[in-house]
Amino acid sequence: MERCPTCRARLRETQICPRCRTDLRLPLAAEARSALHLRRAVGSLLRGDRDAARTELNQSLHYKREPLALYLQGFSEFLADREAAAERQAAIAAVQEAEAQAKEAEPLLQRWLYGIEKWMGWKEPT
Repeated sequence: MERCPTCRARLRETQICPRCRTDLRLPLAAEARSALHLRRAVGSLLRGDRDAARTELNQSLHYKREPLALYLQGFSEFLADREAAAERQAAIAAVQEAEAQAKEAEPLLQRWLYGIEKWMGWKEPT
C-alpha cells in the first residue's frame, strides 16, 4: 500500500498514517494475505494444478482486487475452456470413428448372419 486509504498521504514503513493517524494494520494484513495467495496461485499454475490455482486466486481476490490476480483468473478459465474443447473434440472423433467402423462392419455382419441362416436351415420370412 503506497497511500493511506483515508487521506491519501504517502505511507512509509509504519502501520499508522503519519498524517491522519489511521490504523492501517488490517488493510496491510489483507494486502499481505492477498499477495500470499497470489504467490501460491502462481506456483499452482506452474505445477499444472489449475483447481488449486483457482482456489488460491479466489482467495487472493477476496482480500484485494489485484490486476495480476484478475488476469491469471481469466487465463486459468481460458485454459480450462481450451481443455474442455479438446476433450469434446476427442469424444466427437471417437464417436465418428466408432460409426465408421460400424458402417464398415455392417456388410460383414450381414454376410455372417446369412451364412448362419443357411447353415441352420432358416428361411427368410415371406
